[in-house]
Amino acid sequence: MSAQLELRYQAGWHMEEPPKDGTRIVAIGKVIIEDAWSTTADPFCTDLEWTEKPGQSKGWHLSNGMSLVSCLEDEVIIHYWMPYPLPNGGPV
Repeated sequence: MSAQLELRYQAGWHMEEPPKDGTRIVAIGKVIIEDAWSTTADPFCTDLEWTEKPGQSKGWHLSNGMSLVSCLEDEVIIHYWMPYPLPNGGPV
């Protein structure tokens, strides 16, 4: 494990798949947006939760209820996450 990854691990950042059970997390990642002409990657660092309700959209949503993606084809990649609220109110 690189020194940078070791520091993130010691700070409480998880690198495995985040929970998709409605648990609120703080996440660092990117949204991959593809269209007919280009592909872009928009980075983010925010609190999220996985929402899945019958008849409604499912996926990662912000604390205000808005979806992190604007199109069903967009892909959310979470690199690092930790539970929210942060342990000991710690820095991100």
